[in-house]
Amino acid sequence: GTSDITLGGNVTLDDLVLTSADQLTLGGTWAIAGNLDLTNLAGVVLTANSNLNAGSGNIIFDGANSLNGAFTLSLTGTTLTLPTVGNITPLSALTTNASGVLTLLGNTTTNVDQNHNGSTINLGGTLTSAVGDIQLHDPVLLTADTTLLASSGNITADSTINSAAGLSEYDLTLTATGGTATLTGLVGGSHAVDAFTASGNAIVTNGVHSTVGQTYNAPTTLQGNYSTDNGTITFNAATTLAGTTGLNTATGNNFFGSTRRTPVLCRPARRRRWSNPRPDES
Repeated sequence: GTSDITLGGNVTLDDLVLTSADQLTLGGTWAIAGNLDLTNLAGVVLTANSNLNAGSGNIIFDGANSLNGAFTLSLTGTTLTLPTVGNITPLSALTTNASGVLTLLGNTTTNVDQNHNGSTINLGGTLTSAVGDIQLHDPVLLTADTTLLASSGNITADSTINSAAGLSEYDLTLTATGGTATLTGLVGGSHAVDAFTASGNAIVTNGVHSTVGQTYNAPTTLQGNYSTDNGTITFNAATTLAGTTGLNTATGNNFFGSTRRTPVLCRPARRRRWSNPRPDES
């Protein structure tokens, strides 16, 4: 049969594989010399602020599990694989520190900050912070349509964002309702995203390549190259160029919002043909 397991306080152990629990309840600091395998649990509930440190080992949850509890959780290991987080009770805050690959298998919901670190960060769902920031400090691969939602804070991505190679292109939606969405690295540089949409108080980007359209719904600071394979690029608020910037769309259409009610439509320049000698010719 199966039974629940409760582990509180500080725990020091070698490898731990839990195979017979309906639910794991934990709170405290875990120092793990090997791997922590939680793939067979029905779910994990936090009862206190928790720190799980596997050192050079791995911490792996199953995608069918869920992780809940209104407390802070910090995870450290080589490979970190997380299930749906906060779908019943949002975590207070979440910090992940993977020296290898970090994979978030489902939606991740916190009340305050999310800080994610890994040699590669695999995303395929919705990351939501109610009153804090969402920070992605390393290269991101999208494995499904992905939304980052900071209802009162900032969104920061310090490195590149691409759809995962060998898979389809995926949508990327950023909403920093009360703050700024800042993308330091190129988006879609090695494998395009599908549709790209950004909203918030302000947007800062350094180049985006998408298969379909791009939409910017807040004052945007641009530099780098912006291109689509089959769609328009639309700026619905003031736009500032922070450096050399290129726009290239399959349709040839880019829309720039302004203080006027009707956006300005920019098309590629056409060469003018002169029936008589040009004015600068003698």
